[in-house]
Amino acid sequence: MRFFCMNSRTVGFGKLLVLAWLVSTSAALAQVSTRLSKQEYYNKILGLLVGSAIGDAMGAPTEMWQRRDIEVEYGRVHKLDSMVRAPSPEGTWKYNLPAGGTTDDTRWKKLTVDYVLTQKLPQLNSKAFADHMIGRYKDDIKNLKNTEGFDPEPYEEAIMRMAWLQEWAKVAEPFRNNDLKAYADALSKFYGGEMVCAGLLYAPVVGAAVPGNPLQAYEQGYALSFFDIGYARDLTALAAAMTSAAFEPRATPKA
Repeated sequence: MRFFCMNSRTVGFGKLLVLAWLVSTSAALAQVSTRLSKQEYYNKILGLLVGSAIGDAMGAPTEMWQRRDIEVEYGRVHKLDSMVRAPSPEGTWKYNLPAGGTTDDTRWKKLTVDYVLTQKLPQLNSKAFADHMIGRYKDDIKNLKNTEGFDPEPYEEAIMRMAWLQEWAKVAEPFRNNDLKAYADALSKFYGGEMVCAGLLYAPVVGAAVPGNPLQAYEQGYALSFFDIGYARDLTALAAAMTSAAFEPRATPKA
């Protein structure tokens, strides 16, 4: 899945694939033991995935912009808009996408859901998460090597697909291999060694996989956020815990 397309005017095969993935994912996760009914759990998962993708699509055209620049260019953002901006590994992968294009915020949720569906829930193995990520990175390298043709666009997109996970893979590999020194070195270099709160990209999926059990979701989120440092790791775990709490039968924004 390259991007979500939420614009009803651009319905096509790609959108049908995305919708099929959303439905199948929600149905698969709905097998988890929870105090919610199967239909309630399914609806919450579907809402999490679709709502997140819509929010991502709304923010994608102006991601990383200053508020003042957004106001000058767009005014108040209240709807989906086209992606008139340069592609990037963490952003969109194609030039001038129609309204509904998304970024790594959505890609990370898909990658994490695909990983979660390989696990014996509600337990999530952090080494398996690292392995899943490395496998995806190797697949993207293979895709780049197999790219053919004269036009540059396919190569540019293949490079971005590979570059999306390169920082993560350099941390994941020594973590998976129990190489403490190499892991510490890679973690210090991850996006320049900054506190990036990277785990927030996938934390909601972790919470959804551990419904109605914030403490366990916190523990699972903390274990899977091996890219984060300092209190950023705690933030990832808290995001997973808060999502898990939202999967209580009578959960409301205030309770």
